[in-house]
Amino acid sequence: LPFFNFTFRELGVNGGVMVTASHNPDEYGGFKVFGEDGEILGFSQGLNKIKDIIDKGNFEIPKYGGNPENIAREKIMANYLKFAIKESGITTEDFNKIKITINAKGAAGEEADLLLNKLSVKNNIQDSDITFSFDSDADRLYALDKNGAKIRPDHILGLFVKDEISFLRKPKVVYDLRISRGVIDKFNEWGIEAWRSRVGRAFIRQMVVSKKADLGGELSGH
Repeated sequence: LPFFNFTFRELGVNGGVMVTASHNPDEYGGFKVFGEDGEILGFSQGLNKIKDIIDKGNFEIPKYGGNPENIAREKIMANYLKFAIKESGITTEDFNKIKITINAKGAAGEEADLLLNKLSVKNNIQDSDITFSFDSDADRLYALDKNGAKIRPDHILGLFVKDEISFLRKPKVVYDLRISRGVIDKFNEWGIEAWRSRVGRAFIRQMVVSKKADLGGELSGH
């Protein structure tokens, strides 16, 4: 999903569809549908209208045609890797300080391999200090400690917020209503402006955009 979002912006398109069943079993298919500015279209954000059109079978002939075009995926991927490394500030030396495992499959696994190759570091499959695990479409991140115990996603959100805090800047945050009271108390202690959202990635992102927040996260790992 991060690469899809980057490609969406890079091409300057007005909409998109990502073919993915996310965390569902292998026998299921699915779509993530995106509208203007990369907005996720949940049922109440536009999918309901698409459903009505399909149910009625009233398909209008578009006024304007379009031409399919194959994009230069390798070029966009190269730009994406440069962007990810620059924005994160990660270096090869950082990887040498700690043993990290990145567990990702499919396209997400390919991206991880390319990133590691770009930094000339190896994936420490065994005996790592921390493991970062992604679901199949890479929109959920889980972290496990060196003993294999899962680190709560709301605690990770808290760490992200703490890392963003500086003397001149405090990030604005959106969180789902299930996160722990301790994390919220820390937000209050740090003077963070934060908003509570209903559960669901589409709702979280919608509030992030409307509130012009810097970070958003939910207990599911999104």
